[in-house]
Amino acid sequence: MSSHYRPVDAINRPEGPQVPEMPHAVPYHSAHVPHHAVILDSESNAQLSEADNHSTTVGSPFMILPQEKYKTRLLSVTLLPPVHFYGFGLRSALDEKTGGLVDGDGAAFEEGVVLPQKMTIMLLFPGCTRYKRQANILRARAKPPTRAQLSAIIAREVLRFLTQARQEGTPLRFQGHEICGLEDLVLIDVFHVSKSSLQPVIGMAGAV
Repeated sequence: MSSHYRPVDAINRPEGPQVPEMPHAVPYHSAHVPHHAVILDSESNAQLSEADNHSTTVGSPFMILPQEKYKTRLLSVTLLPPVHFYGFGLRSALDEKTGGLVDGDGAAFEEGVVLPQKMTIMLLFPGCTRYKRQANILRARAKPPTRAQLSAIIAREVLRFLTQARQEGTPLRFQGHEICGLEDLVLIDVFHVSKSSLQPVIGMAGAV
């Protein structure tokens, strides 16, 4: 672990409605093909993420950080398939060092999909204040983002979330340690959870 991962004494949960109980962190090893790990639920069916031979962290294990699942209340919304990133480092994404990202210049979403200019990025970690912030998704001339651009967008929002959570006294923690930066975090999937919302699946590298 890097110096951005430091121990704390206890989890201080904010007052108010309790976050629904979530599963424990899920071990995920990108070198195992295929390997399934439950990420989020869509209605009553669990969605699965698959690792494949194109993982950018082959041989590097990581743990999926559990989140509260978000369910849209609009029954008529057609949700897009998840975008898989297979454990791409968020620090690399933020620094635009995406040479190791599989198909980084390829479109993040299917061709012909109409996206709003802005979409809400949601991070719903138990014990932390819910994070919901709009981010510009479309590029110039309303072009959809590439996989590299989407990973950079997510990395910026995760960094904002970590800063905000720490300032509010409810930092993100993993196994009794506070997560202070992006150095140990990886992007696994990005789920389309409502008409204009995305929820990324984040993992902790080298934690297995």
